[in-house]
Amino acid sequence: MRLTPHDWFAMAETLLVEEGPGALTIERLTGRAGVTKGSFYHHFGSRQGFVAAFVEHLRDVGFADIVAEVDPVASPQLRLHQLVAELARHDPGLEIAVRRWAVIAEPVREMLEEVDAAQLDYLAALFGEMTDPDMAAFQARLSIAFHLGSLQIRPPIHGAEYAAMAEALGRIRSETGPQATP
Repeated sequence: MRLTPHDWFAMAETLLVEEGPGALTIERLTGRAGVTKGSFYHHFGSRQGFVAAFVEHLRDVGFADIVAEVDPVASPQLRLHQLVAELARHDPGLEIAVRRWAVIAEPVREMLEEVDAAQLDYLAALFGEMTDPDMAAFQARLSIAFHLGSLQIRPPIHGAEYAAMAEALGRIRSETGPQATP
């Protein structure tokens, strides 16, 4: 069986969600794949090489995949609605696991800081099409705070409950309007 880096990353995502970062060993990955360590070393050279490549992979999935489902030419209101719908459909397991890993792994933490900043920028630009820049930045941070909180509460908030709460948050945002002070 010939594995691609994507195959290794898919296995690593599953292990990370199911067992945590301690399971991301060469032995566990090759055992799960049913291949020799040589196959692993062929792609990554070392565990550190794998972790670096996996972190880069994680940077490119998740929120970026969700935003890719949003129609870029739709109205800002429709794009926000589409974004919430995609987030509600999204299984939060991998993001939760990655955020837990970031507590103990600096490269993961650094990657998450960059991803979070990109999310804030995206949301601030989106809200900026609907309100003034100061309020847009505030609404972006409020939205990110809601999303991160939805991941931390047990059980995590997702699906219809996430969509309903995001809609309620949107109503609160529209009721307070630009006169609210960030």
